[in-house]
Amino acid sequence: MDQIQLLKEIQSVDLEIAKILGREEELLKEIEGLEKDFEDVKKTLTALKGLLDDLKEKQRKVSREVEEGKGRIERDKKRLKEVRSEKEYRALLKEIEGTERKVREGEEEILKVMEEMEGVESQIHEKEKALSDLEGKIMEKRKAYEEEKKGWDRLLEEKKKAREEIARSIRPDVLREYEFIRNRRKGVAVVPIRDGTCSGCNMSVPPQIVLQVRKKEEIVYCPYCRIILSWGESET
Repeated sequence: MDQIQLLKEIQSVDLEIAKILGREEELLKEIEGLEKDFEDVKKTLTALKGLLDDLKEKQRKVSREVEEGKGRIERDKKRLKEVRSEKEYRALLKEIEGTERKVREGEEEILKVMEEMEGVESQIHEKEKALSDLEGKIMEKRKAYEEEKKGWDRLLEEKKKAREEIARSIRPDVLREYEFIRNRRKGVAVVPIRDGTCSGCNMSVPPQIVLQVRKKEEIVYCPYCRIILSWGESET
């Protein structure tokens, strides 16, 4: 069997191996992406729960202040009945009005805090659902990966053995050149000439090179992209 045909066969095996490894990498990246999303949502959820705790503490604090204010108002109103001087009466009345204003402001703040708490609780619910959904997707992807990997491992072993067998029939210098080109060109080192054009760079190949390729007597490279040329099926 000529060297070009052997190179085409080993390239076919290499592309199949690359496809298997590419699928494995694709699944692993999908899992990695989902796990990153999971961690991001988890961090957001933790932050939201912390915010909710802070809001609850704020609500308790303001509620205590409001209750204390109401108690103070009640006590001060009782004191009004005991005040004898006009000046003291007016001062106490002003103090009551100030406390009542603070109570109203506190009650308004409590309402705002409660509204904010409702919004945060709603976000927490959404994030918890998102977290649960992501957890399910991750488990599904991991299961799919493990199931497919069993087949990949078996198939990869078969392909590697087939590659070794083909490689033994290729001249070492030719194999080295093939590997060098393949590594530079995303796994493709051999392409056919079709209608006088290199399939690698789509440039028209000089007639004398086309003739050399057709004879299949030596390894011929595209003069433009330096890829190995083979005789295409559409050529006559």
